[in-house]
Amino acid sequence: MKIKSIIFFVFIFFGHLQSVEWLTELRGGYFYPTSKKFREIYKSGGPEGELEIAAIFKKNWIAWGNVNYFQRNGHSIGFHDKTFIRMIPISLGIKYQFLACGRVSPYLGFGATYTFSQITNDSDFVKRDVKKGGFGFVVKSVTYIKLSDHFLMDLFADYYYQKIHFYDSNKVDMGGFRMGAGLGYRY
Repeated sequence: MKIKSIIFFVFIFFGHLQSVEWLTELRGGYFYPTSKKFREIYKSGGPEGELEIAAIFKKNWIAWGNVNYFQRNGHSIGFHDKTFIRMIPISLGIKYQFLACGRVSPYLGFGATYTFSQITNDSDFVKRDVKKGGFGFVVKSVTYIKLSDHFLMDLFADYYYQKIHFYDSNKVDMGGFRMGAGLGYRY
């Protein structure tokens, strides 16, 4: 009986997924960190890339997941030793369309994020290679512009709240604003 129930729910789940519209996007943007110290070391942020996959599961509601990638060279404060940072935030959340205007659809959303970070330093005074991660959240705003039945463009501005525990009780603010544009395919 257990196996029959599991098979029944699997068929219902996959049948529901076939009726869901999917959206895949590639985005490019600029990451501007909120931490003044981060901006001093890594020159006020820089370019980043993002892949987002989303499911439109109800009218005006989208469940989404994305992966961002940011890397930047910098110089330490004081001795100006070379340093390098790499961040990979992975996020999941929902968005709601709050106003529909034909080809233009603005959304607001939020989600949880986990960021993997790696910092490499050329200084003799700190650990050379540090890899850490931490949980945070993201607030998203996006405007989709329909180009055709399947293709769309978007303009986005997101805020990431991200503190990562590096040394002792010291949490480093790795969050900031991400803004840019993307191209997507709806299927």
